[in-house]
Amino acid sequence: MKIQHLILDIKLFTYRLAKHIAPAKFTPKYNRNYIKRHLPSKTVYTFLSHREENQDFSALHTDIKLMAYYLPQFHTFPENDEWWGKGFTEWCNTRPAQPLIAGHYQPRQPHKDIGYYDLSDVNVMAKQAALAKQHGIYGFCMYYYWFSGKKLMEKPLDNLMKHPEIDFPFCLCWANESWSRRWNGSEKLVLIKQQYREQDPLLFIQDIAPYLKDKRYIRVNQKPIILIYNIQQLPNPQQAFQTWREWCRQNGIGEIEIWAVRSFLKKYSQSFADLVDKEVEFPPHLVTPDWILERIQDKDSLWIDYQVISSGVLHPQTAEPLPDDKKPIIRAAMLGWDNTARYKKKGAHIYNHFSLFAYYQWLRYLISYTRKKMPKEERFLFVNAWNEWAEGTYLEPDRKYAYANINVTSRAIFDLPFEPVLKDNAVIIACLESLGDIIACEPVIQSVQEKYPGRPIYWALSVQYADVLQAHPALAGILPFYTMQQWQNFKNNLPPSIAVVDLHFQTRHYLLANTATYTVAYNHNRSDITEENYYTCGNSLLDIFSKVAGLASTNEAPHFYIAPFAQKPANLPKRYIAAHTQAFIIDRNWDKSKWEILIKELAKDNIAVVEIGQNSLLKGLPGCTDCTNLPSIHDTATVLAGAELFVGIDSSMAHLANALNIPGVILLGKYRNFTHYMPYSGKYQDGTNAIVLYAPKDKPAAEISVSQVYQSICQMLQRKSKHIETNA
Repeated sequence: MKIQHLILDIKLFTYRLAKHIAPAKFTPKYNRNYIKRHLPSKTVYTFLSHREENQDFSALHTDIKLMAYYLPQFHTFPENDEWWGKGFTEWCNTRPAQPLIAGHYQPRQPHKDIGYYDLSDVNVMAKQAALAKQHGIYGFCMYYYWFSGKKLMEKPLDNLMKHPEIDFPFCLCWANESWSRRWNGSEKLVLIKQQYREQDPLLFIQDIAPYLKDKRYIRVNQKPIILIYNIQQLPNPQQAFQTWREWCRQNGIGEIEIWAVRSFLKKYSQSFADLVDKEVEFPPHLVTPDWILERIQDKDSLWIDYQVISSGVLHPQTAEPLPDDKKPIIRAAMLGWDNTARYKKKGAHIYNHFSLFAYYQWLRYLISYTRKKMPKEERFLFVNAWNEWAEGTYLEPDRKYAYANINVTSRAIFDLPFEPVLKDNAVIIACLESLGDIIACEPVIQSVQEKYPGRPIYWALSVQYADVLQAHPALAGILPFYTMQQWQNFKNNLPPSIAVVDLHFQTRHYLLANTATYTVAYNHNRSDITEENYYTCGNSLLDIFSKVAGLASTNEAPHFYIAPFAQKPANLPKRYIAAHTQAFIIDRNWDKSKWEILIKELAKDNIAVVEIGQNSLLKGLPGCTDCTNLPSIHDTATVLAGAELFVGIDSSMAHLANALNIPGVILLGKYRNFTHYMPYSGKYQDGTNAIVLYAPKDKPAAEISVSQVYQSICQMLQRKSKHIETNA
C-alpha cells in the first residue's frame, strides 16, 4: 500500500508541475488522502445497494434516449455446444460463481420474475421489451456477431424480426472481435477468427440491411445508426465505412450514422472523431484518465475502486480532457462490474465499493452533459448493460436487490430524486445503524403508530441494512441512505409537516455504508444520553433508543418478518442449533479454541451446529454446517427460524434470534466501560427464553468457560423439551 501511495504522490506532483497548477486549484477529489481512503482492498468488499420492488414509470416522459447494451448469449447454439459443452449458455457461467472473499456479491442470481430465461423463446424478449418500456429505456443496442459471413447468436434478433408486435426500438453493435477461450478478444486460443477479408465490408452491410430497414430500428435524423465495438481492429476503417455508406445510398436505405465504441483506448484523450459520426463511451473501458484509477493486482484478480472512477467522471478537471472538442461524445455509465463468473479465480476484474447512489450521481451528471452538448434529437445516453449477468452489470432484476437497478436508472432519466417522494403527513423513524440496533428497535414502530395514528411510517437506515425491515407490514417504505451527509441533507429539506423520530443518541459514531470515515450523530432531544454512558440510561437498547427519541419507555420483544424472497439453504441438518461466533467488535468475541471444544462436546451428544453470520470461524469442523455469508439477512432468518436454539456472542444475530423467538444462550462481557449491561428486551431480558452468561467482572466475553456455555445449552434444550411436552 505504501508503494502505491508513493506512486500516486509522484503522479500528482508531475501533473501539477507539467500543468503549472497550484495545489489550491487542484480538484479536491483527486488528492492523495481521498484516493488512499478509497483504495480497493482484497480484505474489504462492498456492494452497496438496496431492495426495491418493481415500479411503473410509463406515465412519465423524458428527452433522454437511454440505450442499454444487450447480450444475446442466453440460448444454446451448435458452436457453443462444441466449444464449451452441450447446453452452454451465459447462465452456465453465472450459476457456479463463488465469492472470492468474504462479502463478495457472488453469485448473481436472476429474480424469480425472469428466472434463468432462454432467449430462443420469443416471449422472453417480449417481456424484456415491456419491462424496459415501463422504465423509460429508449432501446436495446444488440451485439451482432458476424465473421466474414458467419453469424453467431443471431436467433434472438431473428425472432425479433419475425414478431413486429414487439414494438421496441433496437440497433446493432458489430462485436468485431475474434472469439477465444479467454473471453476478452485475445488472439490466443482462438475459437473463431475475424478475417477482415477484402469483400467483408460489402458483405456485412448487405447482411444487416434487413435490420436497418425495420421500422423499429433506431435512427437519428432519419439515419439508421451502426455501432462498431473495436474500430482499431479494422485494417482500413475509412474504406469499409465508405463502402457501407455508398451501398446504403444505392439500395434504398439512404444516409447512415456510424458510431465508434470507445473501447480498448490506449489513452483517455484518444479520439476516432475523424473516422466516424460519433463516439460512444463503454465503461469500464476508459471513461476517466487511467492515472486516476488505483488498482490492486494479485495473482488471482484485479480490484478497481468504483467510487474513484465515478468521482473521476463527476469531477472532470484533469490532466486529460474528454476529447469532445470536435464532436460531442455520447456518454455511458455502468453498474457494479464484476466478471468473476467468467474468469472464476484467475483474472477476474472487480469494481469494488460499488454504490447504487454513486451510479445514480454518475447518470445525473451524464444527463446534464448530454443536455448541454446535444440537440434534442440526439440526446442519447448508454448504460452497460441490460443483461451482462456474467460481468455483474445489468438492469434486469436480481434475487437480492430485485428492481433497484432499473428503478434508480428510471428516477435518474426522469429527473426524480434518488429517494422516494413522501406524503406530506409521513413519519420517518431514523435509525441508520447498526443491524442489531435496527432489529432491537423494531417495537418503536408500534410506539410511533400510537403517537401518530393513521400516518404513513418510513424507516431511514444505512443502505447495507436496507432489506432488514423490507417485509414489515406496518411500514409504508424504506429510505436507504448511502452517506450520513445524504441523510442530513434529506432531513434538512423535509417540510415541517413530516415528523422525524430520531433514534440517534448524542455523539454516536457511525460507519455508514462501510466508508472508511466515522461520522458522528447529534440529537438534541436527550443530550444527556451519549456514546459514553448510553448503556447506563435504560434497561435495554430498545428502552434507551425510545428515550432518545422522546417516546414512552417500552420493553417489548422485537419481531422480525421474513420476506417472501428468502431462500432457506438446502444443506441444513434435520435438527440443529445455530451459532454466531464473530462480532464486528472483536472485544465481544469468544476464542476459536473454545468454540472448537464446544463443537466437539456437542457432537458427542449428536447435536449438530449451523454457523451463521458474515464470516465462518468453524468451517470444516465435524458436526458443523457453514451457513455464513448468505445473500440476505432474510435467508439467515430462515436458518435461525428452524433452529432449536441459538448460541452466540452479543451481536446482531442474537437480536435476530430474540426477534424470531428462538431460545438463546448469549455470551456477554465487558464492552468499553460497560461491565454489566443488558442489550435485549422481551424474553431474552427476563430470562424466560434465554440464558445470558456474564464474564467475571471487568473481563471480556472470552473469559467465559466452555463448561458454562455447554451446561447452559443443555439447560435450554431441556427447558424447550419440557415446554413442548407440556404443550402436547
